[in-house]
Amino acid sequence: MSTVPPFLHLCRALIAGLLALSTMGHSATAQQRLFQKGRLITEADGLPDDFVADMVQDSMGFLWMATFDGLVRFDGQQMKVFRHDPDDPSSIPSDAILALECSRDGQGLWMGTFNGLAYFDLKTECAESFLPDPGDPLSLPMNRVNVLTTDPAGNLWLGTNGAGIARVLPDRQGFRHYPVNLDLSDPVTVLMNTVTDLAVDPLDPDQLWIATQHGCLLFNAEKESFKHYYFEYEDKSDERVINSLREVYPTTDGRLFWGSWGRGLYVLDLAADSLSEVAVHLPEAPEVWSVRRFYQPGPGLLWANCSWGLLELDLDSGQIRRRLKNDPRRGAFFAGMLLDRDRRIWGSVEEGVVVFDPVLGQFSTYRLADPFDESWYICRRVLADPEDPEVFYVAVQSGDGLYRFDRRRERWTAISPEREYPEGELQIWDILFTQEGDLLVLAEDRLYRLSADGSRLLDYRWQPFGENPYHQFMAQDSAGEIWITSFVHGLARLDPQSGRSRIYQKELEDPRSPGHSTALRRLLVDHRQNIWLRAREGFSVYLRDRDTFLNFPYEVGASNTFQTVTNFVEGPEGLIYLSGGTGNQSAVGLLDPVHPEQGIQRMLGRREGIRSEMVRFLLKDKKGRLWVINERGLENWDPLSGASRQIDFGYGLPEEIDHMELLPNGEVAVGHRKAITFFHPDSLKVNRELPRPYLTGLKVFGEPLALTVAPSHLTGIHLQPHENFFTLDWSSLCFTLPDRVGYRYRLMGFDERWISTSLPQANYTNVPGGVYRFQLMAVNNEGWWSEPATEWLVQVDIPWWKTLWARSLAVLLLLGSAYAVYLSRLRTVRREASIKADFERKLADVEMNALRAQMNPHFVFNSLNSIDYYILQNETEKASDYLNRFSRLIRLILSNSRSEKVPLKLDLEALRLYLEMESLRFEGGFDYQVQVSKDLPIEQIEIPPMLLQPFVENAVWHGLMQKEGRGQLDLILTARDGYLHCVVQDNGVGREAARQLRSKSALRRKSMGMQITQDRIGLLNQLYGTEASVRIIDLKDELGNALGTRVELVIPID
Repeated sequence: MSTVPPFLHLCRALIAGLLALSTMGHSATAQQRLFQKGRLITEADGLPDDFVADMVQDSMGFLWMATFDGLVRFDGQQMKVFRHDPDDPSSIPSDAILALECSRDGQGLWMGTFNGLAYFDLKTECAESFLPDPGDPLSLPMNRVNVLTTDPAGNLWLGTNGAGIARVLPDRQGFRHYPVNLDLSDPVTVLMNTVTDLAVDPLDPDQLWIATQHGCLLFNAEKESFKHYYFEYEDKSDERVINSLREVYPTTDGRLFWGSWGRGLYVLDLAADSLSEVAVHLPEAPEVWSVRRFYQPGPGLLWANCSWGLLELDLDSGQIRRRLKNDPRRGAFFAGMLLDRDRRIWGSVEEGVVVFDPVLGQFSTYRLADPFDESWYICRRVLADPEDPEVFYVAVQSGDGLYRFDRRRERWTAISPEREYPEGELQIWDILFTQEGDLLVLAEDRLYRLSADGSRLLDYRWQPFGENPYHQFMAQDSAGEIWITSFVHGLARLDPQSGRSRIYQKELEDPRSPGHSTALRRLLVDHRQNIWLRAREGFSVYLRDRDTFLNFPYEVGASNTFQTVTNFVEGPEGLIYLSGGTGNQSAVGLLDPVHPEQGIQRMLGRREGIRSEMVRFLLKDKKGRLWVINERGLENWDPLSGASRQIDFGYGLPEEIDHMELLPNGEVAVGHRKAITFFHPDSLKVNRELPRPYLTGLKVFGEPLALTVAPSHLTGIHLQPHENFFTLDWSSLCFTLPDRVGYRYRLMGFDERWISTSLPQANYTNVPGGVYRFQLMAVNNEGWWSEPATEWLVQVDIPWWKTLWARSLAVLLLLGSAYAVYLSRLRTVRREASIKADFERKLADVEMNALRAQMNPHFVFNSLNSIDYYILQNETEKASDYLNRFSRLIRLILSNSRSEKVPLKLDLEALRLYLEMESLRFEGGFDYQVQVSKDLPIEQIEIPPMLLQPFVENAVWHGLMQKEGRGQLDLILTARDGYLHCVVQDNGVGREAARQLRSKSALRRKSMGMQITQDRIGLLNQLYGTEASVRIIDLKDELGNALGTRVELVIPID
């Protein structure tokens, strides 16, 4: 049988933390909020085992849980489980953990397990295990350690499962053993040495109360003596069970609460030396139940965590104040083991861990019906009993009557009418306390009155609508008249004294809109006693001083009404606010009762401070603030100041809201399906917990990097040069709405900006060597960031060949080598001088031949492209003509390319053939003209072959081909001063436009012909000592617009 460790070491923290709560008094409402909206955490959420034996919170804020399947660290989002590894001596000694205790210095955890005691270092996440050693008197007395506690002096005490108690010696040097006696062969002695709980006496810190399987022991550490408390009964079976203790809790007034394993709760009066049972009187209480943990939340109160739920005891009177029974079917569980830094209460139940967050428990919800009941039970109206503010009457649609709810006892009572209704089909829409003191109950088919003794619903003496009234809502004006709306018959005005009534139907019909009919719902009586009415489409108002109705039916495009109105509210300044909308749009509208004929004067939105986009309901609190139910929850808006704030549904407010009611004590009651919820507008708080990010892992190329400390304790990261592809994983400490946490991060020196993400991970690739700062921030659901950013130094080592010393050495070696080469060259320069000129001449000649060889295939390639174009266009005749010309051109090229120089006449003939072919290809898209000076002897002048062709080709391809309209190409040859002057001029798009067009084109051609030609001219100048030159001129008009390109080629001639 397993045991559960004590709660004393947590009670001190709990008592200190809840002193603030004691200012709330002992009102039922304040105390009930402590156990509202419990969240159950189970194996489905990552727990390795649903049963948690103990919990502590460490100095960083992590929650640690002891389970029978490992040690769990929880940050509110992620759980990390530590288990025993037989191959790792630094792992925890056993997966079955019974007790936890934080070390006094906050650097580690002590844990009691089924296989010894262990100290777990939080920085390295390594455990030091302590096991029994028969040969060492200072070793652990027994394997199984059930309980741990620390006394005010800082001594760690542990209780074993058969060897009594022991104290850990300073510096973890061993254990001092204190058994009850040494005769372990006696069965009673073994039971007395089986310790299930330890508690420091609040009146004497040198004394420990010890719960055992055979009564209770009081140990005096100074005297090393025991006093035994054991109570005998006639029924020996009862005696054994009652004296088998599980928990003890000493009080400051000389009493000891005694929690047994199977017989419940007892109180030991130390002065009278008497043991008395605490009668629980729990309906359907189990015959066998145990106390698992004690906790004192404040002066005069004690909580007993039981196997079935929670008991709240009044220490002054000894009476039970509340019994909170677990209800797995409704998901309700109650326990308390730990109060964390933000006053969240954590407890353990058989189904898992339950946490009660005060921020999420501000809305107290009470269920009227079983969640699995098929009836609707829609709570339409909630009114407080004028004589008892903790008793409420609830109008329920699709229920079994009027319901009375006693909040103190959390008890519901159904009050039914005398006539019978099918189960779950009584439709009560509204209730009203009249000025005469009657409670009127408006059912859909009948008006009732609550009987004087409150036991049944009686037919009201007046039924203004007669049969089939289809009642909706009602209100009473200052004159005492009751106004009742009907979904079919309009509006009834009833004098409850005389019974006189008047029905308004025709007054509400409007010929402008058939949708605006006598089908009425909600209504409001303002301080002028005007009656504001919600119609099926639009709204109406009855003006008492004029005894007339103003109707505002909905019409397409109308701006002074809504298609659907949900309700009306009179603001603090006397203006009327209404919620409603048209189609899928909704808003808050403003009505001026001084000028009601104007209808809605304006819509209120962000300019006035209202941020709601989908308005479902309005309510005014006692301070004149408006509460708006919107798509995200509640918005609180002050009409006078314009200030607003949002309370999301995530804080515990049910999303299905049918009604809100302001109660006399300032609270707001919310009606929804099968339940009602209470909250106080002045006490609502938003989440102020700032998430604290921390690292959970570091990977290099997807593989975890071995670290000497836990990732959560890293301050810096050092990576080798080849480890510059890495991943940082993180999480954050956040227990309130952890699923709403977001992040942003940056690696300063690498990332240019913050990167926002909802994923707890950052990937970096190919990070250059250097020192960086990784900064990480987390944001909670309210948009508040954890500032300043948490940061880690990240150093990526630079490869040795990129270091300063390596580069300096390389420079020195290079300089030395250069100097050696220089000396060697200097020695041979005179020897090579005689052959250098000849060598260079031969080399230039070879290069010239190579360039000419490149020029020929380049030109042929471009010509074949033209033939390919016609073939692809399926123009066979043109392709044939083109091919004939091409064959003539090839013969010329092959003939000319055999010589270093050719007659100018032959080169011009090849150019004319080329231009004819290109003109054919572009279908006459450009004109060309070859002008040769008459005195130019083209038969005698020789030039290098194909020197002009690339410039002509470039003009066609890159100038004229891109031009819109007809192009013109001129080739002009003249002779002057021993030089041949060649001009190639086009009226194309110009070089800049051609360059831009090439950059946008998927096929970016590079003009190899021009490059080769320029290289040839350079070699010709070198080879023959000439001064041939090329000049390219961009032609532009006065405005700088391109007019074409002009190429001037100057070639020396013999």
